[in-house]
Parts: sequence; structure tokens; C-alpha cells
Amino acid sequence: MAQLEQNDRDTARYTDLVARNATPIMNLDNARTASATTRAAIQGDKAAIDNLKVQLEWYTVSAPISGRVGVVAIKQGNIAKAGDNSQAGVFATINQISPIYVSFSVAQSLLPTLREAMGTGADIVATPQGSKTSSRGKLSILENAVDTTTGTILAHAVFENADELLWP
Repeated sequence: MAQLEQNDRDTARYTDLVARNATPIMNLDNARTASATTRAAIQGDKAAIDNLKVQLEWYTVSAPISGRVGVVAIKQGNIAKAGDNSQAGVFATINQISPIYVSFSVAQSLLPTLREAMGTGADIVATPQGSKTSSRGKLSILENAVDTTTGTILAHAVFENADELLWP
């Protein structure tokens, strides 16, 4: 930018000198050329920066969800490419913690009770093994068939889990 300012000052100075016939017009033409060349270089630099910003987006991996990241398979600086078969192309596993979805099996004899609970919005209480604290959630989905091998129905509940009591 400083070079452009200097070139513009030279152009203004030579414009005045040419008007008074104190310098050849070639000096004014050279000053104008230098200003135009510097402006073009600045525009080229801006275009190069924009191009690098786009390229940086190609190399930035962002997760579409928030949660907790497990072990990261690819570290910063590693090269990852399409079709890379290392761990089936998985960079990292992210588990959503809040809200968290819990699946559990219930005896088919409790189907009427489960349906009633879904209709009334009754709470589902989950207590992690070994914990004295429980978390409350809502029944969200009942599978549409009974598992004939176990005689159970798969149910799904959602828990806000702000305290991260439940773990995937």
C-alpha cells in the first residue's frame, strides 16, 4: 500500500510538472504505469488470499453435531484423502451427550403400560449401574414389532442429560 501511495504522489507531481512543461510527458506516463502496476499487484495479492481461504476450507473438518470426541484416528498434519481405508475413513467418533438417546428392551407384557406412558408424557427414569443418582427423560419411540426370540419390545427415550450422568 505504501508503494501505491508513493506512485500516486509521483503521478500527481508529474501531472503538475507536465502541465507547466517542466518535465517530459514520458515521466508522467511512467508514474501512471507504476501506479497501475502496483494496483494490479495488490488485486492479485487479494485474489491469492481469497484463493487460500477457499483452499483452507477444503482442509478444515467440522463436525455437524456437538458432543464428546473419542480417540481421534487422524492427527493434525496427517494426510486424509477420499477412499482412504484406514478405519473405514473414520476420523473420530463423536457421541452426542445432551440430549442423549437411550434404547432399552421391555417385556412385551408391558406394552399397554408403555403406550399409556407415551400418551401421557410420563417420565422414564434411568439410573446408571453403580450410581445413586437418576436422570428423568421422556419415552420417544416404541419399535413396531416384538422381538420373537426374546419376547421384548425395543423402546427409545430421550434425556436432556445436562449433568452428563448418562454416558453412551
